[in-house]
Amino acid sequence: MHGFAALVRQAFALAEESGDPALAVAIAPTAYALYCTGEHRDGVNICDRAIELADGDPGVGAGITFGCPYALSHALKGFLLAELGEHEQARHLLEQGRSIARERGDLEGLGFCHIWSSWVAGFAGEPEAALGHAQQALEIAERIGDSFSRTLSWFCLGFAERTRGQWRRAIEAFERSIAIAKKGRTGVERDAVRLALTGESYLGLGDPKRARALVEEGLQIARARRHPTDETYANLALARVLLGSDGAAARAEIEASLSRVLELARANEAKIFVPLVHVELGELARQSGNHGDHTEQLRIAHRLFRDIGATGQAKRLEVELATTT
Repeated sequence: MHGFAALVRQAFALAEESGDPALAVAIAPTAYALYCTGEHRDGVNICDRAIELADGDPGVGAGITFGCPYALSHALKGFLLAELGEHEQARHLLEQGRSIARERGDLEGLGFCHIWSSWVAGFAGEPEAALGHAQQALEIAERIGDSFSRTLSWFCLGFAERTRGQWRRAIEAFERSIAIAKKGRTGVERDAVRLALTGESYLGLGDPKRARALVEEGLQIARARRHPTDETYANLALARVLLGSDGAAARAEIEASLSRVLELARANEAKIFVPLVHVELGELARQSGNHGDHTEQLRIAHRLFRDIGATGQAKRLEVELATTT
């Protein structure tokens, strides 16, 4: 992915040098590569520049690489801002992206907008919204038959079902995504997090051994490919699996995994992960019998979720805190 990201930067710079705004706008959605490499802020800057160059005209750059890159630039910026902890603006931009793509008749682009919207909703603690977007993305992907869209849509459906605690449905969706990715060699940039999420789902089914094996495989892939975004999630997943299997007996390994999540999140400004770490630290404290620290960690997580606009997560913790204090 780092090679891809470098080429995106080079292509965008050359497009700007050409003086043709259509070329720069057309290339902007490929800044998705910068999400994978953890360079979220740089990805936002490319999207901002593309939106500026289009000057309100959704037809600029249309059909060169994507049906409506103007719509995708809005949605991708929203997706990246959610990772940076700016959920309110992210939701607005994703909605804009979907609206523009719909008006322009860009079905493929609309599908990508729903994919990113599903992921953001899931992290924000809005499982039903995540499911709705995933279902719409999958309907579009199956209609157009594009393998890349299909593997990402099945992946998002799995994530949405996982956020709803529908473990078997989640696993079935992830396995469909994995099969399509392997067959078409497409969407492989999400291999690591697909395995990590599948592992979490097997933990939900009560199979911690398989859960850990899948998460560790995902973690190895993320490290080998130098994919910091997926490595962040895989470490979080490993901590969750250890908490759900060995519990406080694996304290050292759990704390090491969560420490790595914080290290990566801070390096990449991925604020979305920080409150999730405090939730798991709270669970570790609860399992260790430290009820005071359990409550304190949940309070920190609640404040951080509220600060970044992850309202669903904040509301869920309000309910939990009410029963612990």
